[in-house]
Amino acid sequence: MLYDLHCHSTASDGSLSPTELVQLAVAKNIDYLSITDHDTVEGLQEAGNAAKGHNIKLINGIEFSVSWYNKTIHIVGLNIEPDNQQLIDGINKLQNYRLYRAQEISKDLQ
Repeated sequence: MLYDLHCHSTASDGSLSPTELVQLAVAKNIDYLSITDHDTVEGLQEAGNAAKGHNIKLINGIEFSVSWYNKTIHIVGLNIEPDNQQLIDGINKLQNYRLYRAQEISKDLQ
C-alpha cells in the first residue's frame, strides 16, 4: 500500500489543483491520499469529486500553523470532518486574524 498523507493544493500554497493532485496520485498508484492544505478545507470537495471512479481512498485533512512559546508548529489533522461547524468557525477566526495581522504589518511598513 502506498500513502501520501501530507500534500498541498492550490487551495493553499501548492502548485497543483486538488483535481491534478488526485490525478497524479492515481498515476503513481497511491492507495491513500490526504490533501492537507494550510488553514483551509476548500479543496477537499473538488478532490473527492476527482477521486470518483478511481481506486484511491481520500482522507480529509488540514494543516494548521500555530505559534507556541515563540515557535511555529505545524499540526496536521487527518480524517477530519470538513463540514464540522467548530472546525469551520476556527478556520474563519484564524483567517480573519491573519488578515488583520497583514493589515497591521502593512500599516507599520507605511
